[in-house]
Amino acid sequence: MEDVATEYYRELLRRNLLQSDPLSYRNGGSTMHDLPACSCSIHRQASVAKVIDFWFVGIRGLMQQTGSVPDDESYNLVIGLLITMNQIDSALKYMDLTLKSGYMVSMNVFTDCVRSCVTAGRLDVLASIIEKCKTTDQNKSLCPPWNLCNYIADVALQADHSKLAFFALEFLACWIARGENARPPVLLSVDEGLVVSAFGTAGRTYDSTLSDAAWSILRRSLRQKRAPSPETYLSKIFSHASSGQLQRAFSTLSEFENAYINSGEVDEELFSPFTSLYPLVVACCKNGFTTLDSVYVQLENLSNADPPYKSVAALNCVILGCANIWDLDRAYETFEAISGKLGMVPDIHSYNALICAFGKLKNAGTSCKVSILVLGT
Repeated sequence: MEDVATEYYRELLRRNLLQSDPLSYRNGGSTMHDLPACSCSIHRQASVAKVIDFWFVGIRGLMQQTGSVPDDESYNLVIGLLITMNQIDSALKYMDLTLKSGYMVSMNVFTDCVRSCVTAGRLDVLASIIEKCKTTDQNKSLCPPWNLCNYIADVALQADHSKLAFFALEFLACWIARGENARPPVLLSVDEGLVVSAFGTAGRTYDSTLSDAAWSILRRSLRQKRAPSPETYLSKIFSHASSGQLQRAFSTLSEFENAYINSGEVDEELFSPFTSLYPLVVACCKNGFTTLDSVYVQLENLSNADPPYKSVAALNCVILGCANIWDLDRAYETFEAISGKLGMVPDIHSYNALICAFGKLKNAGTSCKVSILVLGT
């Protein structure tokens, strides 16, 4: 009996909400229920959203008189109608009420809500709704369509909204997993440019969680068929360096070198401390010589590890970092260590970083000597 009553009032709600005059609802020529006459005044004077609020409260009251309560479909009906009428704030209010009441949001309503929030630029609200959905057992599996997930990610990254971007990547990862588990498998992949943008947002917002999510979804997309692009490695280095995670930044540099430095496929400028690796230089000298000394000691220890990690590019970042804090002695000692203790050969960037250090102290004579040494004349 209760199910019949619930269906009856849901239909009453649906038809009344779609009527131009809320009091005109009739079924087969006989009035079923009339709400108080003051609703005419409300309909004339208030906004559409307030009329819908009035009807929902009224119908809920009638349902309670028969022992029925609004169910999932009742709430979804109201939310969907409000979204259709572009009443975003009211729709979000009912969405919040639906989640708090423990009801399930339909996929269509969730998708419409996501699309409306993105279109209206309500990114904070959208992130909050998604977060609330993830905390309820009934709604944690909700996931917008693949194309909409990509659109959410694009909008979030353009706005540097790291939280929403993270949720978008989670949705994309969910679709990739579904595709892999399908029979036959559907191999979905994210665009690598999207991942580069995600690292950029992670670096600017100091969000290591977003950085990890971006790397994870890229590896899953590439499926070990090829290495990530140089731009991806550099953006990942920027992300870690900006967050002060130097160990992870240098680890990424090591991966980058292993993938490309001996392949002859990339320009040496990609390993320049003056351009591509400059975020790493800035991070190295953020706390002055303390950080620079710590980085150098770690690099020296790694050169004696098994297997050893020897990187001229990494040491060049230290040299230029020393130059940036006007510490000529440390810059020169690091330069000497490359060919001395560490048994490597300085490259053009090593010499340029050393020249920069001498130049900052206006030591023109020594700068010229280093330049002559580089030119071999």
